[in-house]
Amino acid sequence: MLVPNGLRDPGPALVLLCRFVSVQDDDDVEQITSTMHTAFESLRPAGWAGYWPNVTDWLARRDFRGRGVSWTRDQSGNLYAVQEDDSDYPFYSMRGMPTDDPAGFPYEEWRDLLVAARGTLAM
Repeated sequence: MLVPNGLRDPGPALVLLCRFVSVQDDDDVEQITSTMHTAFESLRPAGWAGYWPNVTDWLARRDFRGRGVSWTRDQSGNLYAVQEDDSDYPFYSMRGMPTDDPAGFPYEEWRDLLVAARGTLAM
């Protein structure tokens, strides 16, 4: 199945990348869970009766609504997560506050990748 811009069904990509997604206070949870449910189900083999990953399990691990997590941008446009110190449910992201540490998140390379991806999708 092809979707806009000639891309194949996004189900496999969503399922592979969903572990890097978190649900935040201002997200449209109904839309997200509907999309994720469709992605999980699109990969279920016909007649499969055993355990299969599902949106309920995924959301239980990725729901950070009301947990003091917010995203902010620095002057260069880098988006990173911060969390209030008193949370009982720690949020982990490699995209911490940008620093000059070469071992930190590669923000410049990430921006270059996003620009290239936008160019590819625009074709």
